[in-house]
Amino acid sequence: MDALIEGTVRREGNTLRVTIQLVQGAQDRHLWHEQYDEDTRSVLELQGRIAQDVARRVDVTLRPGESEQFAAKRPVVPAAYDLYLRARHIDRVRHGWSSPQTVDLLERAVAIDPEFADAHWWLAVSYRNLAMYGFAPPGEALNRARALTNRAVALGRVRSAHELGWIALFEWRFGEAERVWRKFLAAGHDPTRPSVTASHLGLGMLASVQGRPEGLEQMRRAIALKPHPFFVQFPIFVGEMEARHRRYDAAISRARALLEAEPSLLHGHVVLWAAYSWKGDFDAAVSAWAELTRRLGSDPRPIQEAYRESGIRAAVEVELAFQLERRKNAYVSASQIAERYAALGDREGALHWLERAHEERDPQLIFAFNLNPTFDAVRDDPRFSALAKRVGLPLVAANGPLLEPLPR
Repeated sequence: MDALIEGTVRREGNTLRVTIQLVQGAQDRHLWHEQYDEDTRSVLELQGRIAQDVARRVDVTLRPGESEQFAAKRPVVPAAYDLYLRARHIDRVRHGWSSPQTVDLLERAVAIDPEFADAHWWLAVSYRNLAMYGFAPPGEALNRARALTNRAVALGRVRSAHELGWIALFEWRFGEAERVWRKFLAAGHDPTRPSVTASHLGLGMLASVQGRPEGLEQMRRAIALKPHPFFVQFPIFVGEMEARHRRYDAAISRARALLEAEPSLLHGHVVLWAAYSWKGDFDAAVSAWAELTRRLGSDPRPIQEAYRESGIRAAVEVELAFQLERRKNAYVSASQIAERYAALGDREGALHWLERAHEERDPQLIFAFNLNPTFDAVRDDPRFSALAKRVGLPLVAANGPLLEPLPR
């Protein structure tokens, strides 16, 4: 590394003061320094101007269209931009696990500034995440995500179009998802963009959902070729797929490495919990689940005590009872409930809740057939294969030993 770019931002009233300096690393020698004073309404234009200045100073050649992109920034309403930054900060802390608080902040931002493309895009991502992770009814959340994505694209944020592929995937429109991502990649977008990596990851996940073995390797290549150090949710998606493909040790190794750098990576704790559970290391699984529960602001002690006193089945029974009770007043993914019944070896309970997941168009149902070892408990039931067909997915042979129900 030859040099570092350092900077500070200070706000006084409606004025932003940004100081940027280029420092030669080994000698700590200042190569360039610039100060920018700008009205907060011009913050997006200021970002583009700074990016162009830094590119010139470090002798980076901008790709065709990038200079125009940096320059073509409309004024933004400061109050809307403040709300947007607060929402992005929350999501950075949670590393992509959007929350209702994020959605509220961004809804207020787009209400204040209906032309704010970035806020529309991130609100779309937030709604999709809430549906994907089972925190919101999927129908209304994904419909809102699609409308917001189309609005962001119409406002000029064309690279947001890849998000329509993720929405289609979780609506079980698999052909549409593939068309969106392939069209996006064929459009010649900057290959270093996270949206390009996300499109490659999406194609890999789609292949995995459909039971095609090349899906996992496609996802691994996507993050190896175009790493984005500030987007740790990309490699942890791969970790999740490694666990779902029964590559438990690979998933655990990846999750632990990412958590060492980013302990607040919620998805990392989920991957550890799942991989350890499927591997049969229940001590480690309960520890990972407790850490996730703490970080989500809940009390892990009931599950820990049940496990300590009566074993893993008792812990799963406590979690199942909690989910069923919570579902009386809030949305809980039916696929998650079905998974608890399957883990306990309750075939009828699992199939009943899988049917509920189908009725509710649960996005997580797409993982049940070829990417969730827990459902090995019902894999031989003709109702399970019939359900896969109704979702539009094949049921392929498991790529490893079948998982047994939890010991009694």
